[in-house]
Amino acid sequence: MKRFLVRAVQGKILARLLLIVLLAVIAYGVWWITFSYGAEPDKLAAARQKISIQDTSRGYLLKPIEGDHKRVGIIFVPGGRVDPLAYAYNLSDIVAEGYTVVITKPLFNLAVLDLRAVGTLLGDEASVDTWVAAGHSLGGSKACAYARESGRIEGVILFASYCTKPTDGPILNISGSLDPFTTQKSIAEHTTDMPQASYAVAEGANHAQFGSYGAQTDDAIPDAQDEAVRRYVTSQCLRWLKRFGD
Repeated sequence: MKRFLVRAVQGKILARLLLIVLLAVIAYGVWWITFSYGAEPDKLAAARQKISIQDTSRGYLLKPIEGDHKRVGIIFVPGGRVDPLAYAYNLSDIVAEGYTVVITKPLFNLAVLDLRAVGTLLGDEASVDTWVAAGHSLGGSKACAYARESGRIEGVILFASYCTKPTDGPILNISGSLDPFTTQKSIAEHTTDMPQASYAVAEGANHAQFGSYGAQTDDAIPDAQDEAVRRYVTSQCLRWLKRFGD
């Protein structure tokens, strides 16, 4: 009888321990899915001073406040678990030059969970004749997929990313020399998937400096200043975008 009671108590303890472990796993899973790196408030405020930012069903629509609107638009896919608005400041000087940008809003900020057709995201933007897909990190891989799926996409811009399948058309691949996630080696291993790519390297830049969301876990400490990286990336993009005209 005593042995039976001991086993019963042990069984209850084990059941409770298993329940605690299960709840901990569920809690971690919920946190992992819902956690996102937020946009730095001061950078977002600075972007709003430069350009128009509208929250739409397609995503955040960025347009110049004044000046001519170019006939070229960019559909931009955020990196995994990063607030889409964290890219508004980094893209603001490109928008100020007349380019329309749509930053997508994937479910849980994970591009792989955005199952909408690219045509839905582009919408019917009257001022845009030519579209370029762009993205950061995992968002860049999604941008490559959009280019493969839609004849409306005429080029791709990649921030710290690469195409994982053969993707035709002009591609601008910009990476950071200190990026521990999208390394120079990993990009080199996918050059055959980007046969028409042009490459640029931001010296001293890490992974997170392609957005404005602060430090990222396990990222490298950069040697370059955020503003220097932003200006370099902007200049490379503007030079490359000229091929599509105004």
